[in-house]
Amino acid sequence: MTPLNATARRLVAATFAVSFTSACSSSQNRVEGSATDELRDGGRDSGERTPAAPDAGTKPYTGLISVQDMALAAAPELGHGASISVTFAELRAPDFEEEPGRPTGCKVWTYDLPGNAPRPPTDQGVVSVEGLARGTVTCTFEAARGYVCGGASFPFSPEDRATDAGVFLPDPGVTVKLDTGGAGALDFPDVGPIVPGGAFTLDAASRTLISSVPVDGGAMTLSCDRGEAGCSAATATVVRISTTDGAIGGLPPFSMPPAVSRQVEIQCAALGSDGTMTVSETVMEYLKRAHASSPITRIRTAYMREGVGFGDSAPPRPTNRVTVLIGHGVLGFSRP
Repeated sequence: MTPLNATARRLVAATFAVSFTSACSSSQNRVEGSATDELRDGGRDSGERTPAAPDAGTKPYTGLISVQDMALAAAPELGHGASISVTFAELRAPDFEEEPGRPTGCKVWTYDLPGNAPRPPTDQGVVSVEGLARGTVTCTFEAARGYVCGGASFPFSPEDRATDAGVFLPDPGVTVKLDTGGAGALDFPDVGPIVPGGAFTLDAASRTLISSVPVDGGAMTLSCDRGEAGCSAATATVVRISTTDGAIGGLPPFSMPPAVSRQVEIQCAALGSDGTMTVSETVMEYLKRAHASSPITRIRTAYMREGVGFGDSAPPRPTNRVTVLIGHGVLGFSRP
């Protein structure tokens, strides 16, 4: 696989900003096998934290730190490259959960704009990511852009783009650190090292489907190619679906303009190495309804194989969980 070129990486980084809301719990962070247990049963530990700043507030927050070796399904000739996304925001409960209170299964958020918009991103301090082939990356918050990693508008400069060897160092894994600041609602110990979910190839049906997601309410299944080697090792498989009804005329095929009237966010997570993720008719019905209400102009779908860790804050802050996903992914863009 060849490196993702600079133009494509700009688009991937600009569009791959996601939030991953999980069941809130307090405690120390978990990685790899223990993270699997956390996903399965929501177990909790206790741990000490830095005292909260006076203005930390009482509202619950959630967050995602996602570090991916990402490829574009419709443009394999562009290869792959690093995509780092950091998002911290006030917690908003999903409108539908297949497995209430757990981060596994599918969850759906619907937004009717402008009154019911997604929570805005917030500054919670400086995030650093260690264990990458290009060295440690620092992510800082900018009011107009959210978190920017590597000091540019996309994760890495052209000189530091991914090589055929991949984005991650072989050992011991990726570690994420937060130097608490900004709103001060989050304060958690270092998360890691997390072993990244392995590289994979989508199966033939999924390579087509990820770029032609239906809006007829029918179920959809995505899977890596299990072939002779099988799917690569990973703690979890994650599928993320985002929609927009914004005008796309004249925009690149990987661009996601802001939604105008209605937006749908779907995220699904499953444990283990099987690599198959089915988005049920019940969940896909939300896309059908949104399309009928205000025609969807583009759908972005990410299929990812992940190593997983958690960063948990403790009293006197509210219980604020941050999910850390480290792995490989494929992005598809559909136009209904």
